[in-house]
Order: sequence, then structure tokens, then C-alpha cells
Amino acid sequence: MIDLAFIEQSYVDVSASAVLKETGWSSALLKRLISTGAASIN
Repeated sequence: MIDLAFIEQSYVDVSASAVLKETGWSSALLKRLISTGAASIN
């Protein structure tokens, strides 16, 4: 059985680093954006 949560986390990490590289956003801002986005989905 593949752990989907792990894959999802890896994908988010990769996407986040790609966005950081492209935009120069701060890591803290991105994490806040992701956590608020996840909170609004739930």
C-alpha cells in the first residue's frame, strides 16, 4: 500500500521549493499560505 499522505507531502515540498525559486517568496509566507489553504479546504 502506497502512503498517499507521504506522496502528497513530498509533492507540496517540491512545489513549494519550485515556487520559492521562481518568485523569491519567503518560506514563512509560503507555509502560511499552504496552511491557510489547507484549513479552508477542511
